[in-house]
Amino acid sequence: MDDLGIEYQTVLGFPPVDFVHLAADLGCRYISMKARGGGGPYNPFDHPPFSFLDDLSLRRRMIAAMSQRGVSISLGEGFVVQPGTDLLDDRASLDLMSEFGVTRANAVTMDPDLNRSFDQFAAFAEAAAQRGSGERPTGTTPATVAVLATVSAARAAS
Repeated sequence: MDDLGIEYQTVLGFPPVDFVHLAADLGCRYISMKARGGGGPYNPFDHPPFSFLDDLSLRRRMIAAMSQRGVSISLGEGFVVQPGTDLLDDRASLDLMSEFGVTRANAVTMDPDLNRSFDQFAAFAEAAAQRGSGERPTGTTPATVAVLATVSAARAAS
């Protein structure tokens, strides 16, 4: 199961350090994670909300647990294009993902303005590429190239 990972959204607000241990116990080396979570309608077990951005101790425990258990974050999540917001206002979350060694980040749109979404995705891809992480050199990653190519193709088709 070397290539399997578990999406954070599937563990319904589970505390992140416990999630690392769960993944390792299940033989999974990869998880997805976001900078803040818990709470909300996708937390039926009432796990406490968390923020790696506000809780340095949690961030350290997460890094230690990943190192001890051989689990890494293969996908950074929680980046959402919404009307009236700018993905680049959350650069701190991208910085955090880089600190965690994340090499790929996911962004989704809930904005009905397709052109604005394209612009936000392109800016996000460029900001993510500037951070580079893990063993990849700083610069454009294959995932970033794919995002930019998709944005270009979608613009050409619209």
